[in-house]
Amino acid sequence: MKKNIPVITIDGPSGVGKSTLCNIIANKLNWYILESGVIYRLLAVMILKKNIPIIEKNIVCFLKNLDFSLLKKK
Repeated sequence: MKKNIPVITIDGPSGVGKSTLCNIIANKLNWYILESGVIYRLLAVMILKKNIPIIEKNIVCFLKNLDFSLLKKK
């Protein structure tokens, strides 16, 4: 059985200190940080490099077949 792991993520506009705040809080609480913007940018780059037409069904198909274990920190 998987254990729930505390994660902190803060949303807001760029350049306002979200990452700095998350790092401070996560370090104090010994939690993980989910930087969702990095995930979106990574997926966009992957889709563009594979020349996948930007159509919802193509992106959904790509995501369903993506091996997310490659994204895990080892």
